[in-house]
Amino acid sequence: MKVRIAAAMLTAVFFPPHALAQNGVRAAAIGETVFHIAAEGRTRTRADDITLIVSVTGSGDTAEASRRAAAAKLETLTKALVAAGVDRGSITVSNVRQPFGFVGNEAYVSENVELPNVTMDVPAPRAKRSSAMLQIKLSDPARIEAVRAVLDSQGEAMSLPPLLSLKNDSTARRAAATDALARARAEADIYASALGLRVAGIAQLSNFASNPGEDPNYIQTMLAMQMGDPDNEVVTRARVTVDFILAPR
Repeated sequence: MKVRIAAAMLTAVFFPPHALAQNGVRAAAIGETVFHIAAEGRTRTRADDITLIVSVTGSGDTAEASRRAAAAKLETLTKALVAAGVDRGSITVSNVRQPFGFVGNEAYVSENVELPNVTMDVPAPRAKRSSAMLQIKLSDPARIEAVRAVLDSQGEAMSLPPLLSLKNDSTARRAAATDALARARAEADIYASALGLRVAGIAQLSNFASNPGEDPNYIQTMLAMQMGDPDNEVVTRARVTVDFILAPR
């Protein structure tokens, strides 16, 4: 389906409707050559689906006390966010939990070995710690600074850079695809002109169908989680390969 959509857009961008019968997707004729080009297009769109993940930590003499402390901080933070204008329905609270710990391999000795009498200081019991997280959903990037101000006022609340996305990215993908196709055509014109040829048609095209790990938009989302975006915009990318038919002028 994606390739058919790209093909329709390609012919619309590269050749006017009245020329499609002559310059549509076709095989190269005798005396023509096929020129393969790969191009990437992109567009930037103001994010309208923003996710902030915030964590707080509570400590206490017992595990239960640390959980209560974390829950209390979470409740205080939630109230402060609502007071700052954040919709309560856009805040999701996770369960309070204790950090995971790992137990190493025990060292055992033979029962027949006589151990030396060692005196050692027993350290004071360490305070138990528990953590809790909440997720904040925003639709307006302008609200991010207000949320950050609340987090700063809470001191111990920590948050990752905002995860930016679009509720509906179809328009952005279409714009990125159009940009990719236009870039490919411009590149083809440069080479054709240098060779004394002209772009006469299209022999084949592909839209780089890829698995999620290779999808540039998937990668962009992962980078946004780590780095954020100073303009709170989402970069949408589209990649295409086109086999242009070059013919004598």
